[in-house]
Amino acid sequence: MWHRACAGRSSSREAGSVSGLQCQVRRHDKGFVARLKGTFGSVETDTLDKELVPALGAAPGRIILDLSGLEMLGSAGVGAMLKLRRKVDEAGGKLVLADAPENIMKILEFSELHRVFTTALTVDSAMHD
Repeated sequence: MWHRACAGRSSSREAGSVSGLQCQVRRHDKGFVARLKGTFGSVETDTLDKELVPALGAAPGRIILDLSGLEMLGSAGVGAMLKLRRKVDEAGGKLVLADAPENIMKILEFSELHRVFTTALTVDSAMHD
């Protein structure tokens, strides 16, 4: 069961078009899955911090960022994910990026960040690694 846990600012650019970051978080037996949807840029950088960092105090285990709904990833969004990775590592957990769309994976590969982050093809494989 998904629970709405966080949302960055959103505004209507065109009819039916929403900008910003939406995030749904659910627990799994080894930690949390956060499904990200929308755009992740400078306006949305504090979204992950506000919603996921508090969970790190309770033995975080594995935090999986489900990127399947992410449309755009800006440099500030990458910075926020790197900051989250450091905090998860410090808390003794593991951050895994899963199910990245092709355009997001290209950004991670071009910037060599696929070597920094643990990635998985699917959320299911990220849970069972």
